[in-house]
Amino acid sequence: MITTANIYRLALSGSGYAESLKTAFQGCNFEVFTPCAPTQERSVGFVPPRGEGYGYRVELVNGQLILKLMTEVKSVPGPVVKRAVEDKVAQITQVTGRKPGKKETRELQEDARLALLPMAFAKQAASLVWIDPAARWLVIDAASPANADEVVTQLIKHIPGLTVSPINTKASPAHAMANWLVDAEPPTGFSVDRECELKASDESKSVVKYSRHALDNRHQPLHRVYRPLHAAIDACCQGAETCGAVAVRAACGVGLHLRKDRLRIPAQR
Repeated sequence: MITTANIYRLALSGSGYAESLKTAFQGCNFEVFTPCAPTQERSVGFVPPRGEGYGYRVELVNGQLILKLMTEVKSVPGPVVKRAVEDKVAQITQVTGRKPGKKETRELQEDARLALLPMAFAKQAASLVWIDPAARWLVIDAASPANADEVVTQLIKHIPGLTVSPINTKASPAHAMANWLVDAEPPTGFSVDRECELKASDESKSVVKYSRHALDNRHQPLHRVYRPLHAAIDACCQGAETCGAVAVRAACGVGLHLRKDRLRIPAQR
């Protein structure tokens, strides 16, 4: 399920055809994810998007390509390393009668970190990747720009000639959302939902949030004074084979960054 969609445009050097883009992804030997070794801080790789039972790192669903990037990070809290170094410094001082210098202290810090890494808890994060070869869209499920950049970096690393470009809209998302709220005319096929967040343009920077609240004409004066940060719109997908006939809620932020609830990949037929 995609919860936060970051949308990009794809291009492949020397080819403008969807089949070439599809072949490049399906024929690529994407690096397999392996958990961190005892003294390894970070590991990145691709896993089967539907789980190990399916086995394929690139799945084709109704002409769409699905991948999943897994990242594992292990870190030792700074205070823990500091206490270990202080204990080692105290031991050296007691035995030799001298206090370690800056260079030796840095070496002690690195030794302490490596010694503690095998005991550190590993934190995993997965980013689902959805590619539409025909439209040349790339959709990355990532909660932060840093996570999305990691996926883009890995795709470019594995597929020579691949270009990933951000989307430049004719109107800024903030301006478009303001028109939706003021004129009550969202894009075709959508309706204004019951959630939005507004921020004042003056020095007060005050914020007004609506949650599960009808956004009708009574709020138009407020919408004209405040700048939208987020606005929810609703749509209902009718094509069960292409989108699973589920309701979609999209909240557009500043920049082409969509948060979509209950957007699911249909089961492969």
